Amino acid sequence: MTETPVLEVEKISTVRGRVQVLWDVSLSVRRGETVAIVGPNGAGKTTLVGSITGLVPPRSGRIRVNGEDVTGMAPERLASRRVALVPERRGIFAPLSVRENLLMGAYARRAQRADLAADLDDVFGLFPALVRLRDALAGSLSGGEQQMVAIGRALMAKPELLLLDEPSLGLAPKVRAENFGALARLAERGVTILLVEQNLRLAARICGRAYLMQRGRIVGTATSEELAQSARHVYLESHGEAPHG
Repeated sequence: MTETPVLEVEKISTVRGRVQVLWDVSLSVRRGETVAIVGPNGAGKTTLVGSITGLVPPRSGRIRVNGEDVTGMAPERLASRRVALVPERRGIFAPLSVRENLLMGAYARRAQRADLAADLDDVFGLFPALVRLRDALAGSLSGGEQQMVAIGRALMAKPELLLLDEPSLGLAPKVRAENFGALARLAERGVTILLVEQNLRLAARICGRAYLMQRGRIVGTATSEELAQSARHVYLESHGEAPHG
């Protein structure tokens, strides 16, 4: 018997304002997979994440989580089904401390205090840089540190499905590498991840496969090896070198 995918997106079309952004998009993510959605600016990647998480409900099509139809479900109800989002601009609570931001991620779980303490320790283990900052105001942190808080807050929800929208955006290479190292460790633990990313090299580092988006449509799929090769070609072309092979 085939296991039900954690996420199924079936032929969704989404309109924002008067503009149709998504056209018959379908994809699936199996339990324990890390899947990327890659494509240029304006491809519709963020709108797709918004449709999955109920922020921008699709006009047609179906979205299922663990076989349950959640199409258009409010984000807070979806969170109770252990779906967590790290949004494109992080969306942290600037006036709150790092610790308070992390605890906000566990709100829908109504967990016991001992469980919360263990979960906080787990997040601090993934992001050691946050240990000394736990009582600092989140708004005073660097962009990379805020991204760590945003990922950690999502993990406090104990998600069955973790969605990340452009987690490398605007970050220095060293910080990007640290954050993607943490995501790679989560993937090794079997956390199911859907990653929206423009950086092909970073996406190839942690994903098993990818969907390619252009102009609001899924136009193909790729393995992590194919993504890495594409990233190499883009790098060589940008440096005026001819790719070999």
